[in-house]
Amino acid sequence: MPFPRRRIRSALGRASDRRVEGEPEGRPRSSEVVRGFRFGTGRERTRKVKAIECRASERDGTVQIRWDRSERSSAEFPFVWLRDNCLCPSCFVPSAQARLVLMESLDPDVRPRSVHLDGEGERLEIAWEDGHRSSYPAWWLEERDFAPESREARLRERTNDKEPWGREARVPAYGYADVMERDDVLERWLLDLDTLGVALVVDAPRRTGECAALAERIAFLTRTNYGREFTVRAKADPSNAAYTGAKLGLHLDLPYMSHMPGVQFLHCIAAAEEGGKSQLCDGFYVAETLKERDPDSYRILTELPVDYLDVGSDHVPYHLVHRAPIIQSVSIPLSFSSRKEAALSTSPHRDRLDEKGKPYRMNYNDQVRDSCFNVPLESVKPLYVALKAFNTLAYDNCIGFYLKPGDVMTFDNRRVLHGREAYEVKKSGERHLEGGYVDWDYIYSRIRLLRTINFPLSS
Repeated sequence: MPFPRRRIRSALGRASDRRVEGEPEGRPRSSEVVRGFRFGTGRERTRKVKAIECRASERDGTVQIRWDRSERSSAEFPFVWLRDNCLCPSCFVPSAQARLVLMESLDPDVRPRSVHLDGEGERLEIAWEDGHRSSYPAWWLEERDFAPESREARLRERTNDKEPWGREARVPAYGYADVMERDDVLERWLLDLDTLGVALVVDAPRRTGECAALAERIAFLTRTNYGREFTVRAKADPSNAAYTGAKLGLHLDLPYMSHMPGVQFLHCIAAAEEGGKSQLCDGFYVAETLKERDPDSYRILTELPVDYLDVGSDHVPYHLVHRAPIIQSVSIPLSFSSRKEAALSTSPHRDRLDEKGKPYRMNYNDQVRDSCFNVPLESVKPLYVALKAFNTLAYDNCIGFYLKPGDVMTFDNRRVLHGREAYEVKKSGERHLEGGYVDWDYIYSRIRLLRTINFPLSS
C-alpha cells in the first residue's frame, strides 16, 4: 500500500528540508470550527441555526423540530433526554460542563406542558408539568440530533481515519520552535500523530528537559515506573534492555501495563559515533498485511493472549504484569440491527477489533514477554509460528534512519513499533536520549481545544 502523498517533506533528509511551511489545503481554520467535542474534519458554523416549527408528540414522547434548511430539515428529541439535559442554572453548571440533575430525581415518563420557539427561532422553550422551565439554543440541539447519519458522523469525527504505511513511508517533520510558538503547527503535528502514528520534531535544544517542555504544549508527561522522564544511556546493571548498546527488536513500550502510555517522545541529545540506527514500523499495517497473507496467524494473534512481565527497581520498585493478544482493541458497535449481530459482537475475535474491524492497540515486545505461557499446550507452537510471521512482516515493512542531535521522535506507542540497531558503547561520544510519554486523552483534548470556539450557552 503506497504511503499517501503529503505536503510535508521527508524527515530523512537534511535538517533544512525538514521544516513544514504553509497551511495544508482543505482544513478549516481554528476560528471556523464550532464549539464541541469533535475535531475530525471540523464543522464550520457559517450562519445561525434557526427552527421554524416545533411540536410535542405524546405518542412518540418527543419534541419534533423543523429547521430552516434543506439538509436534515427536521429532528426529534425525547422528552426525558431534554429534561435530563436542561441548561438552567439549577440543572447545569456551564463552567464545569456538569449536570446537576441526578438520576434519583429524574422521571423517565416526564412530559412537557407546553413547547414553543422564541421570536427568532433560535431557542426552544419548554414548560414542564412539574412547573420547571427549560430553554435550549437551536444550534445546541442541532449538534445533538439523534438521526442515524448525525450519530455516525459524530462518532467518525471524534478521531481521524488512520493512514497505514509501509517501508516507503516518509515521516513528517516539524520545527521545534514552530511547534512551541504556533498553535496551527502544534495542531498539524498532533493530527499527524493521530493519523500516521509518527512525526519528527527537529532542531530542539540539545539538553535535558525538552520532552517535558514539548509535553507542556499539550498537557504534561505521564509518570511510569521509570519516572516522569527516562534517560536512554548504556550503564552497568541496567533496569531495561534499552540501557545497553545491544540491538533492540521492534517493540512497543510497557505492554505489561493495562493502561499502556499513548505517545512516546524520544529526544536525541547526543548520537552514537557508530551504529544505533533507529527503526520504525506501523503495527496496524503489519496486522492488515498479515490478515491478508496468513489468516491463521492473524486469528491466533487476535485471540490468544500473551503474558508480559517487568520486575525491578528504577523510579520506584515494580512488579508489573498484563495479559493481552498481540492485536487488540475494544469493539464499540455503532448500532445493532439484530440480536444475531449483537451476539457476534461479544465473540473473542470481534471483541478485539474496532467497529470497522481494524486493530486498535498492538501489544508486542519480545524483551518483556513472560516465560509463563497461559495458553493450552497445543497452542504454544502455533503461537510461536504466528509471532515469527508477525515479526518477519514487521522488519519487511520498517523504515530506518539515524536520529540527529536535536531530533525528537514522537510516535503512537500503541501502534508504531520502534527498535534500534546495536551500537558501540564508548566513553567519548556516548549516545544519549531522553524520553517520556503523553496520554492520548490529553492529546485529543488539546486538538479539540485548538479547534474550538467558545459559544456561550447563554448566546
